[in-house]
Amino acid sequence: MQGGGWKGFYTLGVIDCLMQNDINLSAVVGCSAGAMAAIGYMSGQIGWGARVNLMHRHDPNYCGIGPLIRDGGVTGFSYYFKNMLKEMPVDKKKAERPIAAHDCFRNKYSDRKNKIL
Repeated sequence: MQGGGWKGFYTLGVIDCLMQNDINLSAVVGCSAGAMAAIGYMSGQIGWGARVNLMHRHDPNYCGIGPLIRDGGVTGFSYYFKNMLKEMPVDKKKAERPIAAHDCFRNKYSDRKNKIL
C-alpha cells in the first residue's frame, strides 16, 4: 500500500471497498501511510483508518510541527502507535498475522516483538 501522507485516504477507500466485497488478502505491504492503512485492513475493520485520520487531523501530536520536532516528519508515528491505537483499538484476533518492519537507517528488519530478524 502506498505512502504519501494524506493521499493515503484514497488507499483507505480502496481497502474499505475490498473488505466490503469480501476480498481478503493474506498479506499486505505498506510504506508510511500505507502501513498505517494496512492496520485497519488486516484487522478487517471497515472505516477504521479514515476514522483515525479524521478524528485526529487537527491534533498537534498527530500532525504538524510537534511530530516534525519529535519524530522527524509531519506525521506523529510515535503518538499514533503509543496513544491512538489504545484509544481506537483494532480487532487483535483478526490482526494476528506476521508483521515485520524495516528500519531504513539501520537496514534491519524487526518483528512485532522488536526482535531483529
